[in-house]
Amino acid sequence: MKSKLTIIICSILGVLAITGVILFLVLGNNTVTITFDSDGGSKVEKLEVKKGETAKLPTPTKENNQFDGWYYKDSKVDEKFKFNESLTLKAHWTETVTIKVTFETNGGTKIDPIFLAKDEEFTEPTAPTKEGYTFYGWYDQNEVSISTGALFAEDITLYAKWEKEVKKYTVNFDSNGGSKVNSVTVNEGAKLTLPKDPTKENSKFVGWYTKNNTVVNSGTVVKENMTLYAHWQTYTCPSGYTLKDTKCTTEVAAKTKCADGLFEYEGKCVTVNYTVRKDPTKECGKKTVILPYGHTEEVKGELFQMGTYYCYYKEVTDSYEQQNSSNCTSRSHKWNSKNSRCYYDRDDANVNITNSCNSGYVYIGNPNQFNGVNGLNGGCFPTKDKQPYCDKEYTLSNGKCVKTIDATLK
Repeated sequence: MKSKLTIIICSILGVLAITGVILFLVLGNNTVTITFDSDGGSKVEKLEVKKGETAKLPTPTKENNQFDGWYYKDSKVDEKFKFNESLTLKAHWTETVTIKVTFETNGGTKIDPIFLAKDEEFTEPTAPTKEGYTFYGWYDQNEVSISTGALFAEDITLYAKWEKEVKKYTVNFDSNGGSKVNSVTVNEGAKLTLPKDPTKENSKFVGWYTKNNTVVNSGTVVKENMTLYAHWQTYTCPSGYTLKDTKCTTEVAAKTKCADGLFEYEGKCVTVNYTVRKDPTKECGKKTVILPYGHTEEVKGELFQMGTYYCYYKEVTDSYEQQNSSNCTSRSHKWNSKNSRCYYDRDDANVNITNSCNSGYVYIGNPNQFNGVNGLNGGCFPTKDKQPYCDKEYTLSNGKCVKTIDATLK
């Protein structure tokens, strides 16, 4: 009995052992193992995956290197790759250069280092601050200014430069009616440079003064905000003068006179000598003629007997007298044979003949009245207008005599 039980138990154990082997062979062949060679990178644990499935592959790291992926033999393995057997994947890397830029703020607020890839341009970080100072820029150890756009070949430390803040004051200028003068800003303790002098009509600029009438010059040290006031002197002129800029002017009508060598005659300047004399023409002017029976008539004479110096007047309109010369002379008139007309006459006709000169000439009957002229007959002599002139202290300008003096300052 005992022997049968032993046999049964042994049989059962045998069946179980065979079943385990079969299960192991079936189930064990359904899983594959992926081993990772990180080639100097961070350690990666092996991975168990179902046979024929894909797997999410880990990403290792390696200093100064960029991970390019996992490779099996010479082929890159991505996450679509199906694993049908156990295998080892090897990491591929591309070496990278990282440049560290360190910032020494020299007492300013802290600036963290930055890292640049090879050939990557530097970009300045937000400027640090420092109480009482103004940030002036970044410099390397050789005092070379470094700014955005710089390229570095190796790690570098940049040093902050600072300028001590200086208090500034404003100086205003009140020109007191003169031309505008802009305000200026001056550093505390610096010397003031005065602007170009303002201008003001009819005035002279004296200088800049404080409200307490203290004069301020270029070179004055500025210690506070201040306003400076322009002082002026005013130009004045005597009565009758006009002020312009710094001069006073007055004007009077110009006087006139004849030029040297000319003589004044009837308001004209005349040249009197033998070479310029011309004979006048003779003519009769308008006269009042007393006609028969006591009435008068205004007539204009016609000269037709030059040699006798007679002036014969208005043509007689009586038809009997105009018929012939005998009828004309029988009535005590004069017959003009040149045009066969009868005219009135006068016994004193010689007096009525006038001497006429061309324009620009004047008739002088006795030119010997002028000094240095003797034996010269009367005739027509050329005239010129009188020339304007001024007394010694005046200057002729546009027909006026102008006098200019310096204006007086008050």
